[in-house]
Amino acid sequence: MRELSRESDRVLLVRRRAEENLRAYVESNKFRENRAVARLLAQLERSAIDLRESGVSPHCRTRLNLPCGRAEMSSIDSLRLRLPDETLHIGDIEANAGVSEVSDAVLERLETVRILEVADEIIRLIVSHGPMTLGGVIARRPLSWLRVCVLRKQ
Repeated sequence: MRELSRESDRVLLVRRRAEENLRAYVESNKFRENRAVARLLAQLERSAIDLRESGVSPHCRTRLNLPCGRAEMSSIDSLRLRLPDETLHIGDIEANAGVSEVSDAVLERLETVRILEVADEIIRLIVSHGPMTLGGVIARRPLSWLRVCVLRKQ
């Protein structure tokens, strides 16, 4: 009976740990991220099935060119931080609260882009030239074109 009682306590302890770990996982962002990825994959699968059922061949040619290569990634942990050789001496520091209102001169220098005009032009490009990457759109309509949209507003 003692052996069964001890093993029962051990099983309950393992079960409690598993429940705590599961609760922590469900409450964490990883769970939400995994669900979002799973949802996106399900949408992608549905879209692929819809394309296949509509008779679109996966081998048909498009004008879309995706340059690809090797992706390199690093993390902040890979940086080797060094301690400064000398201490930094800062003299008297005065706090500057700043200005709560923006002057008319600053407001005149602000530039805004008419998003709907830009979107319409990009749609026209895609309709006339086929699928494109952002680089393709920029190659056909350089960023200076946005400046024209801004200046046309004024």
